[in-house]
Amino acid sequence: MPPSTDTTGDDGAEAVPSARPSQPSQSPPQSPAPEETLAPPRLPGERYWYAAAVLLGAVLIVATAINQPYNQNEWSQISAYYSSNLHTMVTGTRQPPLDPLLGGLLQHLLGVGQLRQRLEPALAGIGSLLLVAALLRRQRAGLVGVLTVFVLATQPLFLRYTAYIRPYALPMMLILLAAYAGSRWLDDGRRRWLVLSAVAALLLPLSRVPEPTVFLGSSALVLAWRGWRGSLPRRRAWTLGVVLLASLITVGAVSFLALASDTKKVFDPNLGHALDRVPAGLHEIWTYVLPLLGRELPWWPVTIVFLVLAVALPGARRQLRAQWFWLPVVLAPLVFLVAYHTINPYPLDVRHYRAHFAYFFVTGFVFLVAAVGTALARAAHGRTRRWAGSWLGPLAVGALLVSQLPTTYAVATQDDVPDYGMAGQVLRTDLPPDALVLYDGPAPAGRWRVPFFGKPRYLVGAPHVTSVSALSKGERHLGGDGPVYLLIVDSSCADSVVCDEPEVHWSGRVEGFRVARRFSMFTLYAPTAGQHGTAGAIEALGRLAAAYGGTAARTDVFAQARLLLRAGHRDEAQRTVDRYCAGLKPGRARRCLKKAASSHLPAAAPETKAGAH
Repeated sequence: MPPSTDTTGDDGAEAVPSARPSQPSQSPPQSPAPEETLAPPRLPGERYWYAAAVLLGAVLIVATAINQPYNQNEWSQISAYYSSNLHTMVTGTRQPPLDPLLGGLLQHLLGVGQLRQRLEPALAGIGSLLLVAALLRRQRAGLVGVLTVFVLATQPLFLRYTAYIRPYALPMMLILLAAYAGSRWLDDGRRRWLVLSAVAALLLPLSRVPEPTVFLGSSALVLAWRGWRGSLPRRRAWTLGVVLLASLITVGAVSFLALASDTKKVFDPNLGHALDRVPAGLHEIWTYVLPLLGRELPWWPVTIVFLVLAVALPGARRQLRAQWFWLPVVLAPLVFLVAYHTINPYPLDVRHYRAHFAYFFVTGFVFLVAAVGTALARAAHGRTRRWAGSWLGPLAVGALLVSQLPTTYAVATQDDVPDYGMAGQVLRTDLPPDALVLYDGPAPAGRWRVPFFGKPRYLVGAPHVTSVSALSKGERHLGGDGPVYLLIVDSSCADSVVCDEPEVHWSGRVEGFRVARRFSMFTLYAPTAGQHGTAGAIEALGRLAAAYGGTAARTDVFAQARLLLRAGHRDEAQRTVDRYCAGLKPGRARRCLKKAASSHLPAAAPETKAGAH
């Protein structure tokens, strides 16, 4: 029988012809490093410990979903869910369709409620816990793996933004599902794992665009490279890479094009503009992003030690290289971080890099923690007595776990954003039914003043609440003629669109009012001079403007002038506007008068620049 002419091996690599004996067909097997043959300490009933870590994470996710108030981004998302029109439900969120579709369907099935409306991301977060536990069990990480899952289960960023109605938890779970199923396919070649990885990859661009795009593209490159080098079975690695790349090219391109009209507002691809933003972007990363990560990750000295050890320990580097998906998982948020600080057209002091963007760093970080812990256990085990050395890795991971628990407690017990439900409860119980509540915040002129979210849900049976910002634009009228109260959302919201900066109560004194109560980033002021009705509101707005001072007072001055105009006091309204604008610097005074005129308020004609001199 003639010899076979097939030159392809089982793994897809071409066999080297025997006519060239000087080139061996297979590299000689390499002996593993001594510590690689050693294992971290294991627990009896290890799978139950993994299950306990997942269960703890599930309980904390549900508790966070129930306790943490909605923020502005979540209100924007769920406002479209009330529609019975599928197109409105999907397109009203300016997101790929999968996340709003699932969230909207669950709301229509289960009704309205904080846990019910957050059920979809909460379930996705629990799924991520399960997948991380499964991946670490496959790595035989022992006690280090169990502790690492506990790290993820109590990680503050993970808990807060898993219980969050935006597309963060779902795409993260799909990334992990693609990684897990892809790893199983590379190990045993069973086609069902390839199909499952393909399904996850196809759904990824339908859940979110930036991080899934980077993950799919970089995964295809990593698989192609490692298949070519022979560190992964070539045929399987290239097949998986083609599947992931095909998902990106087909579904990913459709998602991007469908959202192209919205991306123009947040995406400036001009290379010159991007280079101009680099200095400001680097400054923002150094002064804002790194401190943010220092707050949200485990205690920063411990985190830095783990990052250094991940580079310094050969065993940690080998373990991270062995996980084909780790680099793509880390690159996804890293590339977005760079892009946000170069091609984002918004001023960075107006729209900082938000904490929820850093959510995608968490899983890459926990795999790094497991690699460092395992490397420490194996290296120490090989150099010291078993009872001492092998526990170094678990002790290190345990120290990191303990260091983040104070922040975990804060997430579970403290409001991350203003609680409008609590505000409604306070107004119902502490104020008379005919009270007139002016809602405002000390944001500078031109900054978005956070509206009172959830009025139909939270203000049933409460006194009437009027937004000062809407009043200044002529969009609202006062309701009620009772005593005038001031509800101030604090200065933690002045520099944050979603009002999620660390809590800082505004401590200004408003003449004629006293602080009645401080709660959940709100301050409630009660009248001390009997201010009632429209006249009392006009007086209150003047006193509030005086307390703010500068550009922060403009909205209140314009609202005061609006009420005077409606009351028939046009001359007094103009004097109010003119007096305020005249107290500003010349350039700001001109802009102030132009803004008043465009708002249909009486004001003096602004001087020209030449006239100002």
